[in-house]
Amino acid sequence: MHLWNEGNQPQEFAANFIPTAAGIEPDPPYSEDLQELVALAKVNYPDIVKLDLKGQQLEVERQYAAYKLKPKLNIEYNLPPSDLFLNGEASQAPYRRMPTTSRRGSH
Repeated sequence: MHLWNEGNQPQEFAANFIPTAAGIEPDPPYSEDLQELVALAKVNYPDIVKLDLKGQQLEVERQYAAYKLKPKLNIEYNLPPSDLFLNGEASQAPYRRMPTTSRRGSH
């Protein structure tokens, strides 16, 4: 195994040589940069957008399922004829039939 030096000459290493990782670690990103990258990924990365929309859909479905669990109230009632109108006069008035005129024989 060899690396190149500044003069473009190969440098030979022994077969049992193990390089160290000191000094080659990347600098950790600053928290502001990291937060900016996370915010940018939330807006632009398709899988994250898809998962966010799926979460919203599941929340709507949860609310709908909870709404369907509410009890239903069906009320049927019968009113006596005297209580059908607000005042009792309408039920006590005599029934009147309106006169009808026939158009066929009205010459």
